[in-house]
Amino acid sequence: MKNLIAFVLLGSMLSPFVVNGQDEGETVYAKEITPEDTPEPIKEALQKDFPEAVKDIHYYMVPDKMVGSEWSEAMKQDMKTGDNDYYKVEMKGKGGGYVYGLYNQDGELEILKMEAYDFKIPEKITTHATTGKYEGYKIKSQRYSCYKVIDKRTNTEYVQLDIEKGNDSKTLIYTMTGDFVREK
Repeated sequence: MKNLIAFVLLGSMLSPFVVNGQDEGETVYAKEITPEDTPEPIKEALQKDFPEAVKDIHYYMVPDKMVGSEWSEAMKQDMKTGDNDYYKVEMKGKGGGYVYGLYNQDGELEILKMEAYDFKIPEKITTHATTGKYEGYKIKSQRYSCYKVIDKRTNTEYVQLDIEKGNDSKTLIYTMTGDFVREK
C-alpha cells in the first residue's frame, strides 16, 4: 500500500481538467470549488483514501454530462447520469507532482489518474504508438511519459500515452500489458 501511495503521489503536470471557459457558449468541464463548498463525503473519502495528501489539494465539481470528456478511458462501465455531480480532487504529492481522483457525490472513488513515475512503458506500447498507423509520431517528451489510470469500479488499470507528430497530437489508451484499447 505504501508503494501505491508513493507511486500515486508522484507526478507533475498541469491539470487537464481545468475550466475551459465560463463565457457564454464555452464548455465548462470542471468548476473549481472551495473546500467549504465541497461535500463532506468527498473530503472524508479523500482523507481515508490518501491520508498523506494534506497540502495543495484542489476540488472541482464536474457535471455528469461532462465526466466522459476527460475520464472516458476508464469507461468499461458507464457513469451514473441524471442529477449526479462528480468531484475531481487534485492533490500535490511528496515529489511535487499531481494525482487526480474522480469521486461520485457519495464519496466513492471511481477513477484514479496519476502520472507514472519510474514506470517503464512496455515495449509493445512504444512500438505500437510510433509505428504503423502512428508512423512518425513520438511519445511526448516530458518528465513523466504517461498516465496510469485505475478504474476503481472494475479494478482495471490502463496506460494513457500522449503522442505527437508536428502539430498533431493524439492520446492512446492501452492495457497494462500493452494491448491497444483505443485512441481518444
